[in-house]
Amino acid sequence: MTYRFINSQLFSLFCLALSFNLPEFCPTPQWDSEPIIFANKTSLGTYPGTLFVNANNTVYAFATRQKRILLWTEGASNPTRQISLPDSKEGASMFVASNGDIYFDYRKPDGRVDRWISQNETLETVTIFESACFGLFIDAKDNLYCSMAWKHQVIKRQLNDNNMTSIVLAGTGKEGSNENELDGPKGIFVNMNFDLYVADCFNNRIQLFLSGKTIGVTLAGIGSSDVSVALYFPVGVTLDSMGQVFIADMNHKRIILLKRYGYQCVVGCSGIDSESNLLLGMEIFNFDSFGNIFVINPKTAQILKYLFINNSCGISFNIPKVCSLALWNSNGILFADQKLLGSQPQVLFADSNNKIYAFNESNKEIVLWSQSSILPILRTILVNSSRITSMFVTNNGDIYFDDYYDKKQITRWISNEGTFDSIVNINGSCSGIFIDTNETLFCSISKYHYVLKTWLNSYKKTLAIAAGREIAGSASNELNSPYGIFIDFKFDLYVADCGNDRIQRFQTDQLIGTTIVGKSSSYDGISLRCPSGIVVGNDGQFFIVDQGNHRITAFSVHRSLRCLVGCHGQGTQSNQLSNPFTLSFDQFGNMLVTDSNNNRIQKYNLYKASCGKFDVINLNKIQ
Repeated sequence: MTYRFINSQLFSLFCLALSFNLPEFCPTPQWDSEPIIFANKTSLGTYPGTLFVNANNTVYAFATRQKRILLWTEGASNPTRQISLPDSKEGASMFVASNGDIYFDYRKPDGRVDRWISQNETLETVTIFESACFGLFIDAKDNLYCSMAWKHQVIKRQLNDNNMTSIVLAGTGKEGSNENELDGPKGIFVNMNFDLYVADCFNNRIQLFLSGKTIGVTLAGIGSSDVSVALYFPVGVTLDSMGQVFIADMNHKRIILLKRYGYQCVVGCSGIDSESNLLLGMEIFNFDSFGNIFVINPKTAQILKYLFINNSCGISFNIPKVCSLALWNSNGILFADQKLLGSQPQVLFADSNNKIYAFNESNKEIVLWSQSSILPILRTILVNSSRITSMFVTNNGDIYFDDYYDKKQITRWISNEGTFDSIVNINGSCSGIFIDTNETLFCSISKYHYVLKTWLNSYKKTLAIAAGREIAGSASNELNSPYGIFIDFKFDLYVADCGNDRIQRFQTDQLIGTTIVGKSSSYDGISLRCPSGIVVGNDGQFFIVDQGNHRITAFSVHRSLRCLVGCHGQGTQSNQLSNPFTLSFDQFGNMLVTDSNNNRIQKYNLYKASCGKFDVINLNKIQ
């Protein structure tokens, strides 16, 4: 995943003064759980105060007891500069401006904020607040924000105003938990719209105050609409350039990322009591330009660096990007036969690492191949399920599969543990499973003619209807025996509506569908017969398993419908299919198809010369 920073030309005014990093993360970023100890007591002394990482990846830390600010330029393992201070107690907060000036608070009752001027290397007092600032922030208009934990308020003052007039942004001056009150506010963040985010520490919540409003909205914690996000003394809050909210949840010893429903634990996920959790007592965290997280922990006198996993933002499968004239060899290669698959295989998944997953019903096991391996089978996973009708593999290797016939649930095999857990109970078999990049799981239940969804990051995984009405029908809000499903980058849902002989698209969170191709579409004369699978290419092509016609087709608005393989009628020959069910692409754009009635998986190689240009969208390979 490439990074774009909010201080690019795209963001004009706000970005001109931006001195820190706001990486652009996908919805499911991951970090190494084992941090690097960037600095320890040797350089920091005891009880270091605060931390800041600027846009040039210079790390600033407040060595409180040594009465100095330490600087590490990018790549340095030891401090490259020390700035002596005349006075210090705890060093509550610090903010470095884009010109290199350092604003900091001593955490003294007088609320004094000083500035170290980089141009002449002198100190001056900027202003004096009514109380100590536990969080400092400077926005693009040179407003200085101070969160006064002891006064339960957030105040701002204009740095260019000689009078330094105070404007109360949040809190009443007395502790409280109402929408206009705060209790011990600490970390603060101001976005490009000048909305204020507050880590309302003793209320165990994150508050959002829209620009000009003194009534807050609870984003997470006590009082929020999502009870699954429980916070325990949150002390820090920051955003990425996509507006995703990261929270330092101090007494849970973790940093989390808020989701639309629930949250994702980012670091410190081993639990409060884990000896390996180094985040007890953390106060401040920042990103560098690579997305790595820096955390300062006064209790352990350490700065920890958690490395961002670059390929964690990729999708787990391959999306073909081919021209509208792309061709595949119509004579398939036998990839797997009945000995490996059992009878009438349906399940197939090819991941972005070129691993191929299928299910052997006879042996009750998932079979895994690696196309880069010299071994015919990489491994088998015994699942003790009598029947699996669909499967999805995530980036970390976890396998989600339909386990309705034995346990009435969707089950997950956890790759790094080799164990199983239940995801959600279901009332019918999933003919298709798909997990989008927001970690929403979709399940098409043909028996009840709808597609359900649940949110994997939600504490209580409830099911909601994503498409269909529980009764068979052909109206725009109805389905009839839906099978394969696909979610594109816009989070639109595509359904192989088998009983209606059509492909339906449902835009994000909409229950009224549009027929892309098939019966009742705007493209007359294009017929499908019980389509069972759908893959959406990056350039608007739709690859369809036309099950009842025993073929794989491609559809685009410019080239209409083309038969790709299985174009010679139903049969057992290498150029024929019989009730194909699932389609998946490998890294090279070759097609893999479960040829159900022929008890095999067929592989159809792409003719690369048919386009003169070929690519497969595999975000894991894009850095």
